[in-house]
Amino acid sequence: MERDANVSQVSHGLEVVHRFKPLLIITFDRDGGAARAVLRLHQGFRGLQINSQLLVQYKTISDRRVLGAKNKPQEWLNRGRPTLDNLPLVRYRGRGGGNFALQWFPETVAARVEELAPDIVNFHWICGFVRIETLTKLKRPIVLTLHDMWAFTGGCYYTQECDRYTQSCGACPQLHSQRDNDITRWVWQCKRKAWQGLNLTVVTLSRWLGECVRQSSLLRHSRLEVIANGIDISRYKPGERHYGRSWQNLPPDKRLILFAANSLSYWRKGREYLMAAIQEFQKFTIVLETELVIFGSPPDEQYLNLGFP
Repeated sequence: MERDANVSQVSHGLEVVHRFKPLLIITFDRDGGAARAVLRLHQGFRGLQINSQLLVQYKTISDRRVLGAKNKPQEWLNRGRPTLDNLPLVRYRGRGGGNFALQWFPETVAARVEELAPDIVNFHWICGFVRIETLTKLKRPIVLTLHDMWAFTGGCYYTQECDRYTQSCGACPQLHSQRDNDITRWVWQCKRKAWQGLNLTVVTLSRWLGECVRQSSLLRHSRLEVIANGIDISRYKPGERHYGRSWQNLPPDKRLILFAANSLSYWRKGREYLMAAIQEFQKFTIVLETELVIFGSPPDEQYLNLGFP
């Protein structure tokens, strides 16, 4: 009898899980690291027979559970939205190379969420897609998974050592602005007004980003969880070294240094750490016995000669 009761409880639990309907929302379906991580999450849910759907601004894959624009006019508007959304930045002619998203331009995400009626909404990287105020219109549990710093800044993706996000932004160094009441202060105020009192769970992919959330003026009081990106362990798993090297056409008898980044030209991807490590490594090893392996985007020409083949 006890065993039958346990089996019944497990069966009921599985039934509840399979009926669960999460909706994941992100700008891209596979372009960029954040998109690929979310696509893996969606596919993992589907593999567990969880009724996951993925809502994106730009749909490029054929999965019917990945939802994009409903018609051509919406598709055209989606393509133009990032440019229109960032028009106010034109006045900042001294703007540096940092990326911004103001997120004020109208969209139909809230109506689409109501139509899909999910049990929970999990926002990921939504720059150029979801308006700030949209989160307050959803009458469902919200999880906000951060892939960068945008959610708690005045619009930048990365603060580049600036700590004004711990206060109220303004006088943005990336915009070369000297005014406290610049566009970043306005974006910060929009987020504070819209998200104040919102029942929001924030997820970061690293402890470092979690510490930034705790220091931020906008999200420091939100529930915070640190959950690393998942991978498909049926594909990514330990194997025989000689097979892996042969498969990737790598030398079988060399000491290999492996570095991964989508671009060595982005300082925040760890270029300086690679350079410093190489300088130290050259003191203790024979260069002819060592080769450098970089994967991601092809390195810029200035980084092709790093002292190792």
